[in-house]
Amino acid sequence: MNEMKNSDTAARFRNVGTRPVRPDGVSKVTGTARYGSDYHAPGMLVGKMLRSPHPHARILSIDTAKAEAVPGVHAVVTGADFPLLPFRYVGPDRIERNAWHDSRNVIAREKVLYHGHALAAVAAKDEATAMHAVTLR
Repeated sequence: MNEMKNSDTAARFRNVGTRPVRPDGVSKVTGTARYGSDYHAPGMLVGKMLRSPHPHARILSIDTAKAEAVPGVHAVVTGADFPLLPFRYVGPDRIERNAWHDSRNVIAREKVLYHGHALAAVAAKDEATAMHAVTLR
């Protein structure tokens, strides 16, 4: 019985301590590997984020009218566009989560929590249009 356990364990760990061949190794090292961000489908939108220059600040208002008026901009969203989640902890005792905190970390709602916190997002036809819309005040 003990021999069966040893052979089963040896079969499961036969690759430990070896140097397996990486089929994608050469393309990654030479820079020719293609990733998801390398592919662009026709009609695909480009997204850009407006991020806070302040580490902690109260958001009084965000005016998206100028960004929405730019030709080629399909959508502009802020924290106000997302649903209000209830403040409650859910889940098993040791891994309780509060979605209220998570929703305010994804995109700022009432206040900015850290430098670089997302304030608004723009979806546009190309990168130049998205960058232009994000910079409008």
